[in-house]
Amino acid sequence: MATRPRDLPDANVCIRVLNGTAPGTVAWRETLTEGDAAVSAISFGACMRGDILKRAGQGDRPPLEAVMSPFDRVPVVAYDRSAGTRTAKLPLRERCRIDHFSASHALSLGATLVTADCGVPKLEGLAIHPMDAFEASAWPQ
Repeated sequence: MATRPRDLPDANVCIRVLNGTAPGTVAWRETLTEGDAAVSAISFGACMRGDILKRAGQGDRPPLEAVMSPFDRVPVVAYDRSAGTRTAKLPLRERCRIDHFSASHALSLGATLVTADCGVPKLEGLAIHPMDAFEASAWPQ
């Protein structure tokens, strides 16, 4: 990816796309150009879990292809040293570790974290957009 993404949808957003409960997000995805958005390797890994694969394969496409389709226009960004350094400074709660990793990754990229999860940690300097607000109105252009 040549530029840093503006938005970083988290695993919850990707899962809603896969489950067919985020039509506004699917429409927004079709308008993207390079640099608009990316998905963290953390979120991508969460979407590759077996239970998500089973739910996404309810149509006529093979499950893996169904799971991969949301990432056709949105590149996956590696979780790098900068993100790891930020995460190392966070107090991790037992149940919400993926939220911390996603939040610190967005912060390290200078991206806005787009989430459907109200439990995302509020890190200093992190911009967060609630997905539900976008689904109700419109995604940013």
